[in-house]
Formats: sequence, C-alpha cells, structure tokens
Amino acid sequence: NPNLTLEREDFSLAWPPRGQHPWRQEPAIIDVPYGVPHLKPEPLVLAPGGEFQGRFPIPVGVRGMLTGMSILIGNYAGASNGTLVLRLTDDGGHSTRIHVPLTNSQDNTLLPMTVSQGDIPLQGQDRLFFQLRLDGATHPLALWAYPLDKRWGHQIPGHEDRALRIQLHVMESSS
Repeated sequence: NPNLTLEREDFSLAWPPRGQHPWRQEPAIIDVPYGVPHLKPEPLVLAPGGEFQGRFPIPVGVRGMLTGMSILIGNYAGASNGTLVLRLTDDGGHSTRIHVPLTNSQDNTLLPMTVSQGDIPLQGQDRLFFQLRLDGATHPLALWAYPLDKRWGHQIPGHEDRALRIQLHVMESSS
C-alpha cells in the first residue's frame, strides 16, 4: 500500500506520503535503504577530479520514471565548488547523466539533482549502478555513508558495508 511507510515494519502511515495525488504533477520522494539513521556516518571523500562508483538497491514496488535524486553531501571548510556529475545505469541499458554545480550547495544537506537527459524507467529493477565524479573543483566533497551490511550496502569498492543517503524522485506511472 503506497500510503504505508517502507521505513518501519509497523504498518504506519508514510511521511511524507509515498502515494502521488493524481491532480499533482510532482514526483514522489522515495528513500533508498541506508541503514540506521542514528548511527554515525563516515565521510567518503570525493577529491577534485576523483570518482567512485557502486550499486544501490531500489525499494521493492517502486514503479515510474526517475526524474532525479537527492544525495547527502558535506562541504569541506565550508566551501564546495565545481560540478558533481552523476551517471546512473540499469541492467536494461537505460542510462542518464546529471550535472549539478556545487557553488551554492549547503553543508550536511540533501543535494537535489534533476535528470535533464536520458530516461530510466523504474520497472522492478533490483539495483541501479552509479558513478559520481567531481569536475572543476578545488575543494573535495564529502558524501556521507552509513554503516550497513554488505547485502544492503551500496557496493562502493573499499566501502562495501556502507550506504549513501539517497532519495529517488519518481514520477509514478498511472498503471
């Protein structure tokens, strides 16, 4: 039931609501499993010109068109610059690239990233492959990673038992 949360096992109502209102044309915001929020995350440092990759799970039952995502970032020394480049690919060959300037990014907040080209229809895939790169920057960027077991981790080489804090923006299909 899209009115219930995926975060807890008590069948409570989801907040914010997961179901989309048919009269609204806005994407649903869906959390990707990232572990226990009260556990201390560690920063994964993305150096200027650096990149890393992995695969994150998609919650069961998510269907629709991926219109963007948000990722929890941290700025070093109160500043970040350059462009964060994200490439997402599914096992069916669909892919998209997202470019986000970091000039006005805020420390320890979810950075919204909107798809501008390429489509990824979510149709029951288990995971999405991601590649993050920091271009044109003079300061590193921190991506907060929470402890999780390897099965649910985001398969980042060297950090297989960690999960990034990610929210998917999905325009749910009407069927």
